[in-house]
Amino acid sequence: MLSRSVQHFKFVSKQCYGSIFLHSSKHALKPYPLSLNIRRSLSASANLLTSDDFSDVINDLVKKDDRQNINHEYVQKLKGVNDMNVLEQFCVKCRPSNPQEALLILQRLSDFSFTKKANQIVEFLKSDGYVSSLSAQFLNDDVDISCLMEASICIFNILEKLPNGKNTIDEDAPLNLTPNFDSFFVTFMEHLKQRMSAADVEKLNPDTVVAFFRCLENKRYSEIDPTFVAEFKKLLQRKIPDITSTAAITALLTTLNKEYYDDEGFIMLVISKVEELLHNMLLGELVNVFSTLAENKYRKLPVLQTLSEAIRVHTDILTLSQLERLANGIFKISYYNPRLIERFCADLINSAGNLSRWSQASTFLTFLTRARVTNEKVWKAIVNWMNKSYRTASITDLRFCVGSLALMNVDQKLCYSLATYLASRLQPAPKEDPLKWLNSMWAIACLKSLTPKLAESVLNETFYNELFSREFKKEEALFIAQKLCQINAAAKFDLMKYPGPFAKIDVFSFTPAACQILKYGTRLEKFEEFQTSLNTPIPPPFITPPRYYPEYGVFIDSLLYYNTKTSKFDSVSSVKNDDKHPLKGLLAVQYFSKKHFTVVNNIDEMRLLGAYQMGIRHLTAAGAKVVIFTEYEIEKAENVSSNRNLNRIVYIKDKIVKAAQNV
Repeated sequence: MLSRSVQHFKFVSKQCYGSIFLHSSKHALKPYPLSLNIRRSLSASANLLTSDDFSDVINDLVKKDDRQNINHEYVQKLKGVNDMNVLEQFCVKCRPSNPQEALLILQRLSDFSFTKKANQIVEFLKSDGYVSSLSAQFLNDDVDISCLMEASICIFNILEKLPNGKNTIDEDAPLNLTPNFDSFFVTFMEHLKQRMSAADVEKLNPDTVVAFFRCLENKRYSEIDPTFVAEFKKLLQRKIPDITSTAAITALLTTLNKEYYDDEGFIMLVISKVEELLHNMLLGELVNVFSTLAENKYRKLPVLQTLSEAIRVHTDILTLSQLERLANGIFKISYYNPRLIERFCADLINSAGNLSRWSQASTFLTFLTRARVTNEKVWKAIVNWMNKSYRTASITDLRFCVGSLALMNVDQKLCYSLATYLASRLQPAPKEDPLKWLNSMWAIACLKSLTPKLAESVLNETFYNELFSREFKKEEALFIAQKLCQINAAAKFDLMKYPGPFAKIDVFSFTPAACQILKYGTRLEKFEEFQTSLNTPIPPPFITPPRYYPEYGVFIDSLLYYNTKTSKFDSVSSVKNDDKHPLKGLLAVQYFSKKHFTVVNNIDEMRLLGAYQMGIRHLTAAGAKVVIFTEYEIEKAENVSSNRNLNRIVYIKDKIVKAAQNV
């Protein structure tokens, strides 16, 4: 039986034995084991060891120049050991004669712990003969310290793989008590610590030092002396500059917790080595580094820029799982590097056809939405998959995805099947959150798929009274009320024969100042500059001030009437009323800042976000001629000559007049 002291040495965290999986189109799924720091292949389908795995381990050991010569006949016999029964027989017949041979057997047992049943491992560990051979080979002062460290790593890996449930060694112990392994393990660890204090640091393999450090870092090892861990950290710091393996530095980085990130000297030493080895890393390692830094809220821009560029120029294609990890990392630190996003989208286009889960699609849609990606090809790739798969999706998944498409103003024709299918499936549940239901109805309305029944579900007085019975912040309440107004306008202008109720929009307060702040936010100063230039050439009686028009669900910067017969601006009130098209004959000026568009290097490719495009649709349906100005075009017009203000005023007036004349 293993005592509680040894149980504390068992790993619980998968980090201590787990492999870092490296995915790429050129490299098969490969983990590197932390014991012996040797790359092994795993079957991509089942994560099972291949027939050549142990040969790689043996070859690595044999090539070590500072190791004793290993009997090659012994090596060849061990290569043929493929199950626990044979291994047990092998240990009886071919008892290890030196520490290297004992280490080979430990490594073989560690390999089996990934694929064999725990009870078989337990039975083997209870073998008095095997434990005595371990003691004979590892508990003397002549054993190479690196060999001892690698042996300890193997043992940690083996113990970690033993489950904590009914199949644990403890529950099996009453059948056959075997304290020998427990006694050996405690003695072995104490022996290792003593040897470490006198070790020649320069001779230690840095990869082995990293692997052993990962084992010590597991906080469940309560009986490991914290002083020993602290001393080993100092040793590790001395070995970090010697690391040449990308696998080792990646493994080290993934081990570090927040405490190490707070140690500026230590983390900079690790990050510097990461930067040094970036260009030798596999694509999967680069993604792993980015994800790890993001998990720890590391946001030093020079490092992130260098890392992003290394990912961008890598010749392999990002797999779906790598894209997911990268997207989640970008979310966590809100680091939207345009060049990295461009690379992300290119690889997502190539991989989108291999999507298999709606959770993947949701992750990618969230990424594309938060990054405000314009690229129509990547949106089309994702939506094409959703159009083929929407019948297998949950309503929750569909609502989320349609919401993202609406926000980003993705082509309505492309989204039609998805949006109409969702509309046909939606039924308000008795305990449905009113705000979530409103958001779903808004998304469907934005994609022009609203039905009379769904419109009525939010435009009835009972619903919106319940919605606003909750307390919202002023800005949030205003935003929600504007969504309700947009659905109201959609029912009026998109559903020509809508028989249901309309929301009583006059009960809401839409003060111009609050609506301006809500629309323009940090770009308010730019809007005010535009508004001043708009008012300069047009007499005050002939221009309306900016305000929110709830009947159209849109903030209008100005309504104008330009009389083409007199070639002059005239009073808005002079235009004859048209009940069906209340804005007929008027110009609706709409100014949009950079925050209202998708993000793209080429401004000719950008598009308005969904809420603003829906507003333009409703204004057009109401009969208005919409004249759109963008922050981008105003900046360009200002720079025509040195008089920026005059350039801006002339440009604004000329565009409005031209739009009015081009009826």
